Amino acid sequence: MKKNHLFLMDPLETVQFEKDTTYDLMRAAHELEHTVYYLPKNGISSQLGQLSFLVQEVTPLPHPKPGFETKPFITLSESDMDVLWIRTDPPFDETYLTHTWILDTLATRKKVINHPTGIRT
Repeated sequence: MKKNHLFLMDPLETVQFEKDTTYDLMRAAHELEHTVYYLPKNGISSQLGQLSFLVQEVTPLPHPKPGFETKPFITLSESDMDVLWIRTDPPFDETYLTHTWILDTLATRKKVINHPTGIRT
């Protein structure tokens, strides 16, 4: 069954393809015919307890020319997503901490990989 995978991560242009495991995870999800979305750090919002995500659908390109084909940004509701991967690199700053608190609530309803509570502690 095709699912929507959101990757909360650092900017796409910072990916180091030869060693970034996030890129490999994105490629694997894509190869399994899931839809892969890039979720930037400022792309999460909450209204009345429901989260929404400003995301960009991406197609990870294989070696020898790794990279991404991208589509325009769209907003997905919480009900539109199936899996959220937390792949941002520290620093452990206010934004990082806020994400863990917000995504704690999501983890009770959806699959969140790299559980926010575990990251925070």
